[in-house]
Amino acid sequence: MQNERISAHRAILAVRCEYFRALLYGALEESKQSEITLDVSSTAFKHLLRYIYTGSLELKDMEVDDILTLLGLVHQYGITAFVKAISDYLYGVLTHRVKT
Repeated sequence: MQNERISAHRAILAVRCEYFRALLYGALEESKQSEITLDVSSTAFKHLLRYIYTGSLELKDMEVDDILTLLGLVHQYGITAFVKAISDYLYGVLTHRVKT
């Protein structure tokens, strides 16, 4: 994560994402650690955390590259509702550009 520390609550991550539930409360070594290291974009992860904590995220204010990186991260973590929301947003942006 580009050597940046980002704080988050285990319980919130685990409730909102099965990947984090398994990682933080399962039989994996990370469940015993107070800090874990993820090899992901810190910008994308911060957006993901905003979505996990609030249940929404304003994509229109983001750069397309950041949205695509976020889409990959969300897909990796299996947050299917957010994958669909991002995909639908990108579809709308692309079809709008094609029409104009």
